[in-house]
Amino acid sequence: MSRVSEILDDLAEADTVAHELRRLAEADPRDEIVAINLDAVKRRRTDLERELGTLLAVHQFDLIRYRVELFDGSAPPAIAIARSIVLFQTLVTAAFDAIRTAPKRLYHPSHENVRMSSLSFARAPGGNAAIHFTIPNDRLLVLASDLDEAFSLVFELLMSRAKTMLRNIAARGGIATVTAAHAWAENAVQYGLTTTIAWRKASDEQRVLTLSHSDALLFRTAIDAVSDETVEEVDRQCELLALDEGAGTFRIEVSAGETISGILADGFPRGGSWTTRHWYTAILHRAMRVRYATGEETVRWTLRRLIPEG
Repeated sequence: MSRVSEILDDLAEADTVAHELRRLAEADPRDEIVAINLDAVKRRRTDLERELGTLLAVHQFDLIRYRVELFDGSAPPAIAIARSIVLFQTLVTAAFDAIRTAPKRLYHPSHENVRMSSLSFARAPGGNAAIHFTIPNDRLLVLASDLDEAFSLVFELLMSRAKTMLRNIAARGGIATVTAAHAWAENAVQYGLTTTIAWRKASDEQRVLTLSHSDALLFRTAIDAVSDETVEEVDRQCELLALDEGAGTFRIEVSAGETISGILADGFPRGGSWTTRHWYTAILHRAMRVRYATGEETVRWTLRRLIPEG
């Protein structure tokens, strides 16, 4: 894709020249030479854009323009840019993996999905310029491809602030995708970054999203406030390992070998003659909480009753 890189360089140069010519035109609107040159640069840019679209269509590539700058417009530290790119790649892969397989709580994509969603440099950054990536996208005639759906999901997620929207996206893209977006936003907040992401297919039409560091802070805060909580009553065959009525705690080992510990319910019958290393059926209350910011799952167990076996 060396020609794509060359076209992107030529487009950047054309934009620089056009900017300077506009400045000269504003200083002297009657300068015909400047007007002629500006018109020529505009036509040259149109031709380059048309050629770029043709190349992307022939090779079935999408183009991602990724620009990272500090809130005051200056260049950020290299580590801030590098981390931003890595975290954005993780976000794209998490969404792509969810679309191709199933939504996940934790980030664990297949090797194939990592390979198929990997961005490649089309044009390295120069100074404060944008970074360009390409990614193969086998387009379908009518339906959106898996990559189309993944990028649409990423853009929708980064614009979400309400709990209902975040939960809806998590249902489709998995909590792992939301967690990846939270890490990306955290980096933007930490370094005070403004990020512009433009996704372009073969046509000139592109989807553009800009998030300031303030936007990233609001987005991160919104995710911090979201969690899923489920409560259910379960029964388990178990061996009683310990029960302390004074401290209100218990510890059992279930038939599958798992050790469960927690607190005694308010209604748990006190004063019973419980025998350790004896088998019971435990009636338990399980409360599970999953935080969207980390994907961490927390389980709290409450023992309601113990029924002796046999």
